[in-house]
Amino acid sequence: MRALIPALSVAAVSVACLTATPSPAQAPKPAPSAKAPESGMSAAAKSAMDAGDAHVAKDEWAKAEAQYEKAASLAPKHPAPLVARARAILSSLAIPFDLGSASGSPAREKRVAEARKLLAAAQKLDAAHAPAFLESGRAALMIGDGNLALTDLDRAVTLAPDDAESVSARGIAKLAMGKRDDALKDLKRAVDLDPNTSARRRNYATALLLQGKAGEAVKQYEKALELDPSSAGARSDLGAALLQLGDTARAVKELEAAVKQAPTEPVYRVILGFAYQTAKRTADAEAAYKEALKLNDKLVAGWVNLGALYAQLGKKDDARTALKKALALDPNEPRAKALLEDLDPPPPPPPPKK
Repeated sequence: MRALIPALSVAAVSVACLTATPSPAQAPKPAPSAKAPESGMSAAAKSAMDAGDAHVAKDEWAKAEAQYEKAASLAPKHPAPLVARARAILSSLAIPFDLGSASGSPAREKRVAEARKLLAAAQKLDAAHAPAFLESGRAALMIGDGNLALTDLDRAVTLAPDDAESVSARGIAKLAMGKRDDALKDLKRAVDLDPNTSARRRNYATALLLQGKAGEAVKQYEKALELDPSSAGARSDLGAALLQLGDTARAVKELEAAVKQAPTEPVYRVILGFAYQTAKRTADAEAAYKEALKLNDKLVAGWVNLGALYAQLGKKDDARTALKKALALDPNEPRAKALLEDLDPPPPPPPPKK
């Protein structure tokens, strides 16, 4: 059975100076799990599990789920097929492993509830099966129940203290819950347990960056890229960290490379635009933001950054238009509100009556 290793995205740290907890990449890379024993299964059940794993490797979630369901019917007393099917369901949603990421969408919430039911059944079959608690913790976090998520992930780590996946997942959950010091310890531990996986390095680097340790974060992102040079996400994160370190020239270089590697990912273009803006290349910044919004016109950070750029250039009407689009998408977006107030300050109060 395969486990999914989420990689945190540092985009939220740097894009438009927005403050938000980083989220895992939406397409985490499958990796073999060392804590999913299949002993006691028939050859037919194992074959179905292997077929499901093959579909996971291709992001074919519905086909994977069907194979895991078949395995569960062939091995009704084994928890692994139930956990694998739940994992396929959660992965098929293509949303980050983050606090409340599935909330507000009835269809997503329904699927998470389905996965949680399978995981509860798996835990009932074997209360010592760590992956059942690992995935249950992830599911709880996705529907906004952070406390339950940490309870389940603590249980997973207790059952499998040397499993990098469980330790890493708990670190990500702690980061989402604002427990940054504890998160840093878990994510460092995950790297110690699994030093040759790029996503582990990215997660640890993002935690370092959130602690203001940009120099250390850069070193970890560099190691992540050494392990996986094809990772546009790691390259973009490195660029964002370099921006925080003040190395704008190198940041631009890395971010341009990330966009070249993943030309349809709008977030990378927004971060590149911010780097151009920092380098005072305003025309390039505007073009990058507009390209990002062509790819996804619901990207709030794109509209905020574009509005900020126009405000900086004195194009107040264009700035208002962009910032109002950001607020239409997210009425609580703080930077858009602040920028609009700067553009249109309220009239001074009337002088006191004599």
